Amino acid sequence: MPAIPPVQSVPSLPGIGGLEAPGAGAPASGPSGFADVVADKIERVQELEREASAQSRAVATGMSDDLAGALLGVQQADLALQFATQVRNKAVEAYQEVMRMQV
Repeated sequence: MPAIPPVQSVPSLPGIGGLEAPGAGAPASGPSGFADVVADKIERVQELEREASAQSRAVATGMSDDLAGALLGVQQADLALQFATQVRNKAVEAYQEVMRMQV
């Protein structure tokens, strides 16, 4: 039976960035463990939300007339949050499934 090749990378959601498989050329200074990767991605979601909020505030106060850019930023932040929520839900489901296993 042929060996299964390793996963090279996970497709990325625009604005969040891709996750790479361990040892797939990830820089030494980047996140090294699962918890570090999760914390890094959560920080990126928070950053997108802050940027969207700033863009919306600028449009609302008249400091900017880029309504399309503000709407795009809000949608991007919303999608990133939905994606993070779904990843969290799948992780919780996987944990619950492992805890139901009988040894």
